[in-house]
Amino acid sequence: MAVNTTPIYAGVAIGNLVSFPAASSTTEADLTTVTAGVDQRIDSITIATDDTAVALCNLYLHDGTNDYQITNVPTAITAGSKSDGATPPTNVLGHANMAGIVQADIAGNKFLIIPAGWKLRAKFNAALTSGKTAWIQTRGWKFADA
Repeated sequence: MAVNTTPIYAGVAIGNLVSFPAASSTTEADLTTVTAGVDQRIDSITIATDDTAVALCNLYLHDGTNDYQITNVPTAITAGSKSDGATPPTNVLGHANMAGIVQADIAGNKFLIIPAGWKLRAKFNAALTSGKTAWIQTRGWKFADA
């Protein structure tokens, strides 16, 4: 029997970091890009902010024409310092508001599937405090073409 020596990859790692300055925090921004014909698996969504007030982040799935709000998640208060080490970024996929949307693998790792041709978008429900910023990081995989 011949042995296959060619590596087989499940997909390509993807990731994005989007900044939401106070002045544009209520404007939707893309967290993922459209991938025609290939689904994406998002394994991590985190929100960090230097705001001193809780901000409510709305997440949407966008089909190319319409936005479908899937949830909203409050951010952690960081007492004005994103680098104080005392407040970790908000784990969006682990938040209770995502319970009906995310899936979990056999090890309990939560993930979100973005259908081919769709993308994940976000904005904040109200403007962040003047001079403050929020950052949303996504990480995951783009499945390999069949």
